[in-house]
Amino acid sequence: MTFKDYLFHLENRLGYHQVPVNPAAESPKDIFEGCALHDELTKQLVRAIYKRNKCRRLDDTIDREKTELVLKEIRSAVIQESGTDIDRYHFINDFCRASDEFFVTDHPSSQSDSIPSPKKETADVVNLRAYRNRRMRWRA
Repeated sequence: MTFKDYLFHLENRLGYHQVPVNPAAESPKDIFEGCALHDELTKQLVRAIYKRNKCRRLDDTIDREKTELVLKEIRSAVIQESGTDIDRYHFINDFCRASDEFFVTDHPSSQSDSIPSPKKETADVVNLRAYRNRRMRWRA
């Protein structure tokens, strides 16, 4: 379970808008392709996890206990901030949940060959015209 596998898992679980992983990244400086929704918090989390696990490359393995310590520290700080809004609160909890899932499930040793795609959800199209016509007939 490498740091790069961890990032791909986070992107797959949280979405590209939360963790925009650059699949061609070769160093921590170019991990992200763009800005994440909670950019500073995401960078803080990823940098702290990378450092706490004493990674030197993106393909280095990470430890669950070290990663959880980082998450506990940062989550506690975010929750205690007076300016924390509900979105940051949900993001940090979702990030922690996705991290836990990563360590609980089995992962291939390298996902650099195949980039996981985010789940596509579809929506039902509701015909409002039929509803409006029915509603108008009732009033007549």
